[in-house]
Amino acid sequence: MALLGGCERVSLIAWENQPSGIRANLSNLSFVDEQNGWVVGEKGTILRTKDGGRTWVQQKSGTQSNLFSVNFIDAMTGWAVGEDMTLVETADGGLTWNARNKTFKGFIHEPGPNTLLSVDFVDKRHGFMVGTFGEALATDDGALNWNPLALGSNFYHTSIQFLDTQKGWVTSMRGDILYTEDGGRTWTAQVHLIRSLNGIHFVDSEYGWAVGNEGNILHTTDGGKQWLKQQFPKKTDLFGVFFTDRQEGWAVGMGGTLLHTTDGGETWRPEKSGTTQDLWAIQFVDKSHGWIVGQGGVVLHSRKNKT
Repeated sequence: MALLGGCERVSLIAWENQPSGIRANLSNLSFVDEQNGWVVGEKGTILRTKDGGRTWVQQKSGTQSNLFSVNFIDAMTGWAVGEDMTLVETADGGLTWNARNKTFKGFIHEPGPNTLLSVDFVDKRHGFMVGTFGEALATDDGALNWNPLALGSNFYHTSIQFLDTQKGWVTSMRGDILYTEDGGRTWTAQVHLIRSLNGIHFVDSEYGWAVGNEGNILHTTDGGKQWLKQQFPKKTDLFGVFFTDRQEGWAVGMGGTLLHTTDGGETWRPEKSGTTQDLWAIQFVDKSHGWIVGQGGVVLHSRKNKT
């Protein structure tokens, strides 16, 4: 099923620029409420806001490696990952960031540098990571130790989301969606699309979406037993997706692409982002407070449309 969007309707949400104060590429973000959030990116960049993005303060990450993913579970506790298997963590809201040992227990990979592309914690003890290697990594002791989880695929794994300590999904550059319901001990291939899938988001154990290259949007209503296409007409690469409930969601991508749906993806409408920079990640904390980050230090924030 390829359902195409084009319906003209004024959105209740508009997007405005929030100056980040830097020009480094920003790859990912994590907000815990409408005030407190973090952004990570190029050359170890970590930015922190306490006022919903009106002002940003740069934090010392302790690394010059490019960071690709960040995840906070509360206003104090978070992790960021990136190039050369970089993993840094904080327990004080980012006032201090500490590097974790890059030697992961039982980790097997090809010679040469590897990159962690996505990290997801479900609580202070249980977390998961994937990247440019054929395994996932899992911790059950708050990142003190990490154990490999065989995914059965040697392709780059681009994103990971766990709903709890047992149920999770992984996407890959080969277009795979892999699913586990036992904490990563075993994985089932749900999709093989060939084209890269770059982001995934589930709002509950049944409803989820994945986005990827050439405008591909996939949707499931049964936890991934069946995935259906919701392809946008333009062949634009999409990098991030986020839904606030089973009906309303957003996707971001190349050249300032911003898509919006209010019917679960039956129709996707282009919205004005106000930028031509690539947009790489999006997150909402409720139906009206959302942020987008991207190329060249771009940070966008949602507001109620005045029209």
